[in-house]
Amino acid sequence: MRSARNEDRDKRFYKELYDTWYKKGALVADPSTLAAKIYTMMGYSDAGYLKHALSQQEIEEIYEATDAFTIQAQTEDGQYLTVSQALEIGSYLGFLNPAHSSGTGEKSAGLNYRQRRIVINLTSQQAAVRATKALGSLSADPTVFPDLTQFKVFLSATAQPTTEVKNDKIVVYYRVGDQIEGDADYVGDRIVAAVTDALREGDADETVTPFYSQVTPAISWAEEPVDYIQGLRESKDQSFTWTRAAMIASLLKGHAEPVRSAEELQRLIEAGFGDFGVMPKKPHRHLGLST
Repeated sequence: MRSARNEDRDKRFYKELYDTWYKKGALVADPSTLAAKIYTMMGYSDAGYLKHALSQQEIEEIYEATDAFTIQAQTEDGQYLTVSQALEIGSYLGFLNPAHSSGTGEKSAGLNYRQRRIVINLTSQQAAVRATKALGSLSADPTVFPDLTQFKVFLSATAQPTTEVKNDKIVVYYRVGDQIEGDADYVGDRIVAAVTDALREGDADETVTPFYSQVTPAISWAEEPVDYIQGLRESKDQSFTWTRAAMIASLLKGHAEPVRSAEELQRLIEAGFGDFGVMPKKPHRHLGLST
């Protein structure tokens, strides 16, 4: 898969981080809430995605296009909902490949843990319907479907025009499949191509969460942290953005010396990433597999 690391975007994030939490070189944040606040700073787009509610016809189109998947709904705090409850309040719907599902949203024990995630940021739910239908169509591709473990989409049957939603309106989880005709990430390339072909002009929200590698204006990717970071499999907080936010918070709280500039802060964090198993100059990737 083509890689665009967005170094300028990450530099803007480091500057925002420094300007927000440092005064005269000293950290001025509440240590108990710093990770959560960094997570929010990293992860959210402007309101507008939920301006228009999903229609019943659009919901039915999603069901029809994803009939090869098991649909499951879950809140941010891990509470399971019915699909109708999730659509009523606005939540992620999970579309699980039955071959890789234990029935509780967990990855099955037989997975080869070389997973990656593709995140898709969109301007509207109507764009998300198009992307979801494209992802559903991949169930007919025998070179992709065995490695497409699941995806989730934030959807709402009620309009919420002032509600902010995370940048990852859609998250696709997949295993790195066997290389075909020299492609380094055939499965990821096919997922990107299917979604890109389905999107229209104006569908892409080009806001990208720091440390992802951007592929197209709407689509970015990263390795799945739980498969690479030691001890993370037992944690409840396994998401890409949360792991990076927690690492940064830990590094900031543990550094006693003054930090005089955003550039110095960037060097501090990049050096610390390596200690956490993250590639300092390619922070969407990791240094090794977890066991």
